Amino acid sequence: MLRVLPILPRKFSPSIAVRLVHVTEYGIKDGLQELLHVETRNMCRCEECFSTLSTQKLLTDAKKGVRVSSVGRVTEHYLTVKWDDGHEGMIARTSRGAYGPQPVQDILDKYYNLTVRRNNELQLWRGEEEEGVAMQFKYSDVISSDQSTRDFIAHFMKYGIGTMTEVPAERNTLDVINVDMEAGPMRETIYKNPDPVAFIADAHNFAYTSDALPGHTDLPYYTQMPQIFLFRCHINTVIGGSSFWIDTFAALAEVRAERPDYFASLTTTPISCRYSPPGTGWYLATPYTAVVLMGDDILEVRDHLALMDEFEMSRRLPRETRSKWWDAFLYYQSKLEQAAYKRIVKAGDLVFVDNRRVLHGRESFKAEGERKERLMDVSYGDWNHFQRRLLDTGPEKLFIERHLHNE
Repeated sequence: MLRVLPILPRKFSPSIAVRLVHVTEYGIKDGLQELLHVETRNMCRCEECFSTLSTQKLLTDAKKGVRVSSVGRVTEHYLTVKWDDGHEGMIARTSRGAYGPQPVQDILDKYYNLTVRRNNELQLWRGEEEEGVAMQFKYSDVISSDQSTRDFIAHFMKYGIGTMTEVPAERNTLDVINVDMEAGPMRETIYKNPDPVAFIADAHNFAYTSDALPGHTDLPYYTQMPQIFLFRCHINTVIGGSSFWIDTFAALAEVRAERPDYFASLTTTPISCRYSPPGTGWYLATPYTAVVLMGDDILEVRDHLALMDEFEMSRRLPRETRSKWWDAFLYYQSKLEQAAYKRIVKAGDLVFVDNRRVLHGRESFKAEGERKERLMDVSYGDWNHFQRRLLDTGPEKLFIERHLHNE
């Protein structure tokens, strides 16, 4: 039994909306959106099918075989629908509606698509041609207000990189994320949190040497790769050693346009990587695809040539498949060569990197005389915790929309 529906806003035109909605053989066509019969029944947000207390579905099965009989009222956020099992309810037309008939945050409309990585909400870039990539935010400004914190997170999600400067030495990265920004908890890994990265002349790990580090994503051997890479600079007096970042989504957009067959290979061919951190006796490995899609949107890129497991790939994949994949991968990598944004990080910098989109690396440096100190630390954040922080405005700031059956 229907009891709630949203009020139509003044700018919303029901007559136009009704013309866009049709019952079809497969389900419902609502403008550009096409919904299957089984999807519509499981999308019902009436009080019988959806709990406003737990914000979870109350259905106990997928209602397979149930079909849409008719569509009733059309509002901005909902459709009223009747199914052939006799049930009458409502389904969402917008992200706001998908959260059910409950208090909904006004800020959801502004940031939701950005937080779920809709590619048309992102700003792709190559090098410094997009000035937003080089923007820097003072720590004191970022934490000065709720809106300032959200502005910084939104910038980071849009560009895949955000640089915070003048972070006080006494505030470690966990303090900044968990306390000052309220965007924790942090992501735990096999490494310390934060994990110090200092220059050591005879180190086994390349990260601790003065050698150049090619652009890469961190920890691709994790089944759930960390989504946010946090790079903090404490001391940096060495000569050279510019850090750089590359937007893989921009490179892949070119690959998709020029060689769709290569793009398809990168998104469908399973590959693998493995790693055994020196001196640990640990063995880590996972299969993955270099590029993960959600519909047409790119969600994730894993690119770490030094950890790629060609041995495992040669055992699992046919030679022809591997040959095509390598052609595609090398073509993609050619798009990265002149695409880096570079800068020398300095004490007090904290760089936020979207580890599923932006590669990070370092040019070689010299450590000699009085200029031989380079101390950084690395931590990892969780995307969903940053998403929660961006969309959370607190109970007192909720935009409460009433849902009425009749107007």
